[in-house]
Amino acid sequence: MMKKNREDDQLLQGADYIVTFFCLTGAFLCLYFFWLDFNHTLARQHEAPVGTISWKYKAAQRRFTDRVLWDRLQKNALVYNGDYIRTAELSGATITFIQGNIIDLDENTLIEIFTENDKPYLDLIRGDLAVNTKTGAAMILRAGDKIVNVDEGTALNTRMTAEGNLSLSLSEGSAAVEAAGKTRRLATGEALSLDSGGLVFDTAQTVMLSPKPAARLIHSGENPLPVEFAWKGVNYADGERTRIDIASDRGFTRILHSLDGAAQDRMHTELAPGVYYWRAYPVSMTETIPNAADAAISTGKLTIASVPAPKLLSPGQDYNYQYRSRPPLVKFQWTASPEAASYLLEAADNPGLENPALRESVQGGAAGAISFNFTGLERGRWYWWVTPVLGGEYEGRLDPSAPASFTISRGGNLAIPALLTPRPDAVIGSQAVYFSWQNENEAESYTLLISPEADLRNPVITRQTAANYYNYGAGDLPLGEGRYYWGVYQTGSDGTVSAVSTARPFTVAAEELFLRPVFPPDNYTLSGAQLQDIRFTWRTSLSESLLFQVSNTPDFSAPVINEAAARGVFQGRPLGEGRWYWRIAAVGGNPQSPVRSFQVISSSKAVLPPPYLISPQNEPLAVRPDAAAIFTWRHVEGADYYNFSLYQENGDGTAAYSAPFIAEPRLELSLGDYPEGPYTWTVQAFAEEKADAARLSGSLSNAEFYLRPLLPEARLRQPENGFSLDPGRLQESRIITFIWDGVPGANSYILTLYQDEGGGRRLIRRWENLVQTSLTLNDLSILENGGIIWQVEGRRLAADGSVEQWGTAGENRFTVDLPALMLDVRQNPGKYYGQ
Repeated sequence: MMKKNREDDQLLQGADYIVTFFCLTGAFLCLYFFWLDFNHTLARQHEAPVGTISWKYKAAQRRFTDRVLWDRLQKNALVYNGDYIRTAELSGATITFIQGNIIDLDENTLIEIFTENDKPYLDLIRGDLAVNTKTGAAMILRAGDKIVNVDEGTALNTRMTAEGNLSLSLSEGSAAVEAAGKTRRLATGEALSLDSGGLVFDTAQTVMLSPKPAARLIHSGENPLPVEFAWKGVNYADGERTRIDIASDRGFTRILHSLDGAAQDRMHTELAPGVYYWRAYPVSMTETIPNAADAAISTGKLTIASVPAPKLLSPGQDYNYQYRSRPPLVKFQWTASPEAASYLLEAADNPGLENPALRESVQGGAAGAISFNFTGLERGRWYWWVTPVLGGEYEGRLDPSAPASFTISRGGNLAIPALLTPRPDAVIGSQAVYFSWQNENEAESYTLLISPEADLRNPVITRQTAANYYNYGAGDLPLGEGRYYWGVYQTGSDGTVSAVSTARPFTVAAEELFLRPVFPPDNYTLSGAQLQDIRFTWRTSLSESLLFQVSNTPDFSAPVINEAAARGVFQGRPLGEGRWYWRIAAVGGNPQSPVRSFQVISSSKAVLPPPYLISPQNEPLAVRPDAAAIFTWRHVEGADYYNFSLYQENGDGTAAYSAPFIAEPRLELSLGDYPEGPYTWTVQAFAEEKADAARLSGSLSNAEFYLRPLLPEARLRQPENGFSLDPGRLQESRIITFIWDGVPGANSYILTLYQDEGGGRRLIRRWENLVQTSLTLNDLSILENGGIIWQVEGRRLAADGSVEQWGTAGENRFTVDLPALMLDVRQNPGKYYGQ
């Protein structure tokens, strides 16, 4: 057949490339806008919410009743009257109503929520959920044509199948079920199963009384927590027993404990902090568990959170407060726990803290230390401790911290005031000086003395004030150039006078003083979130304390920040969007620095979009022996670099690999030493700080893949290392048979022959996709004298021929030592050698 050679057989013309480019660009834009839309969370502007998503695991979505768009919910997202809420596979969510009712949604669940006359109303369309009204109000649950009136103080678990079957079990409280024209009352420990028409099933089933189906338990410390499993059998036959399986996964493939109830109705086991899944069922169902009716098995999820007790900071152990007439201000301070919503602070005059004189709930914080000031304690020894308190979705009570004690005594002399500013040997101007000292609880007034004498004799200025500061300026005797000393004493409410503080020197300078702002520069742009991390700095020749001022007008007629600032720095504070102005001024108002402005923009505008992760994503990734894995993502407009992290899904939460400051949207990473299993990789974009704008960070993107490591090294049997093919061996056998052991997991092999050339190797021949663990070489003419390397690598191939798992090559060496004529041996050796 003649081969055609036509110019018009070219696959793509120039115009085709242009069309392809525009099509691909449009496709990428559609994907990008789809991603933004997919992760968008909506909110209603003119409607009050009925509750919040207080806890969420993986994918939970919400749809407004008047919309068709589903949006992904985040933790603490608001939910409104008429909203549809659904969870995906292996997902869950907790809704807390404003009345205090808690609804836990299991995977593949769809509900609609309402409120009628401030009473929660729930429509279960499909799936599993748990209702808890212990801290809330009575509510109504509808499932198809069945109505469940849930009383206050009830814990109920319900399941609605796609066929319309409904099962309920009460671990606490009471409820009334209306179905098929009948009303049935349920109490603690009772269960009810109905088909779509309201017919009652008399199936044997287990009602779990404790723990609740979506219980979250808390305790102090890292030790295992004793957990009681209590149940009640419904429609049990005589002698029937209950079995409880506790697993670390939802599918119960990794069962940790299996409890056999025998004749008991409660058992205990110890569980470490973590997440567990349990199921309870009659033992007679053991053989049919995979196909058992939904209503027959009671299931639930148990979360055990460990919250360490706070560490008490102040007052320290055996600290002594002294006072003369006014009880002292006691500042209680302790370390914060991120999980705690609040803390219970208690102080009493006995070590057991019975009948505490102070019992105060203090709002929690995210990190750092929590403090509370109190002045109502009289003299004596006092003991105090702090107990963290978690949200309403958690059960149990945490242990308080170890108690600490302090004393309050009355009597003694008034304290000598501690001087603050100006600092010793400060150089100040003669126009305005800000003097300040430590506030004393006993002080009725303070007296400031300024003198050219070190012992404060013959003061040139004597001023009495009720505040712990004094502004020297207009109206005061001008201080000439030179060295001065200042000190303060306090006067108590009973007229008692303290000793004068140690005199502190300062110098009045003749040269002109200056105030000069440094950072941020004029017309600087930053986001509201970044504003709290920025540091305003300046330079000045003044040694006194200054005022940092921020205003939304350049004349500073009504500054929103007007606070004392020292050491040339002020930490940013939250401000609204818009243009702001800042300056530094002396306490007396003169001198003042030049005014600078800065622009605050929305935090959403200051965040770079998340990178679109291209590969690998939700797919197996096989380690290659000769190449690194390539991670790729789409470039983010405006990004200067990226941070890459790799996490093992079953690890301890720390990154298995991190790479900051990646310039290009790709990374090559050798994964040969990483264990098999699921992994998550994340990428975040960043933009460097510019001359007129702050540094920008991006939203985090993540993708998953399953890592398949290299198969074990092939073990080679024949020919063994050191084998020599010489004339004698050639006469014995005119072939070479290569034999190796099968590699576990491999279904295909590659055999490769190389000529050893000293400093390197040259390929002789490669055989691929071998199924057997041996190969016979009949044509010895392909071999040359010298060293021969033979190598075998096992691989696992998919049905389509693609490589699912690569292997580790094993290799042996042998030598060929034959005359050139003897190397050209065919299957019929008689051509050269007679019999």
